[in-house]
Amino acid sequence: GEYFTQESQDFSDFTWLTRIGKFKFDECSAAPRAWISGSVTSSATGQPITGARVGAGAYARNTNAAGGYGSMLILPGSYDVTASARGYRPQTVTVTTVNGQNVTQNFALQPVPVLENAGTTVSAESCGTNGSPDPGETVTISIALRNTGSLNTQNLTATLLATGGVTNPGAPQNYGALAVGGAPVSRPFTFTVSTTLGCGSNLVMTLQLQDGAENLGTISISLRSGTPKIALRQNFDRTQIAGLPPRWTRSDIYSNPNELPFERRWRISTARSVSATKAAFSPALRYVGINEIVTPVFRISSPTAKVTFQNWYELETTFLRNRLYDGSVMEIKIGSGAWQDILAAGGVFESGGYDGTIDGCCSNPLAGRLGWSGRSGINQTSEFITTIARLPTSAAGQLIQLRWRVGTDIGTFREGQYIDDLEVTDGYVCGCGGSPVQNY
Repeated sequence: GEYFTQESQDFSDFTWLTRIGKFKFDECSAAPRAWISGSVTSSATGQPITGARVGAGAYARNTNAAGGYGSMLILPGSYDVTASARGYRPQTVTVTTVNGQNVTQNFALQPVPVLENAGTTVSAESCGTNGSPDPGETVTISIALRNTGSLNTQNLTATLLATGGVTNPGAPQNYGALAVGGAPVSRPFTFTVSTTLGCGSNLVMTLQLQDGAENLGTISISLRSGTPKIALRQNFDRTQIAGLPPRWTRSDIYSNPNELPFERRWRISTARSVSATKAAFSPALRYVGINEIVTPVFRISSPTAKVTFQNWYELETTFLRNRLYDGSVMEIKIGSGAWQDILAAGGVFESGGYDGTIDGCCSNPLAGRLGWSGRSGINQTSEFITTIARLPTSAAGQLIQLRWRVGTDIGTFREGQYIDDLEVTDGYVCGCGGSPVQNY
């Protein structure tokens, strides 16, 4: 029941994986069963619909290129069977089966338009031009709609509703005939942003869509009020190779004489990046040690501050990632306090957080701590992921620094970690009819 792959040979200490074989006890009797089969087509053209979902209670199948959904194995009984597909109106029928029966149930779905937001532009503002709707401000926002459904619109009209922070909405806008797959069409909507909407909160524009006598439902578009206040921003692209940006620092600790001077240190690299050509990089060597990179000191005034950066890493784990040998952590220093892990200090990851606990087997200086390890992302090869962490509320009104530390053990080496497009936002700023207001 065991097998191995070349990848498991290269990336695992034990190299093998396990399969569970199929078996049956002689005393087990077959359960009652029935089947539902059929096809899903368009009521307008009769053509098969590929990828439609046919569901009966807990059972579901998708249609193939010929519109068929095969034989859906179910327990005998009565079911409301629903066929649905993007660009078509769902259809539901009741099907009753008995043991051993195969019922054929075909569906012919009615095509409908499907409208999507293809882009928004703030085209006019009553309180300066910051490109965002501020509380109390009268704005005009152009909304482009495209039809991704299965039926052209004939005379599409969109009405902006007075909800979600929208007050005094203007007249409905006519989009006319939107062809399926055609170019987006843009129309302007003028309204006043509610004074009760908090700076930095989401304004939600809701459009009621009507095509002649046909109600096509609503579409909602969320826009952030105000503009973010930037406390720190660095994309590493103006720094020389192997150097660091101004006022950034680095250090490393190791005891193996085989390491070359500066071999372990964080540095600017062109090997991988998101924006432009450069990113900060730390190798992950085969020897025990730790290396760190530290931001300049900067001030935080809002308890809603966040740090966002693009994060790529390949650090040593087992093939199944159940043991994290090498790892990386992010720490924060608030005021004159000691360095703490971002989580221990009260921060929270919103995305791209740690993978698990770094193993204590092999002398990693970060052993026992939560950290990043293995491959970033969900695919077989590492990729840049977006890491977002809310800074501790205790950072408000304080000078702070951030640092990233990569710890390695006595095992094999991996490529390391890259950081790009770092940004710390310190709340939002809004200004309308007076001085800017900081969102706290």
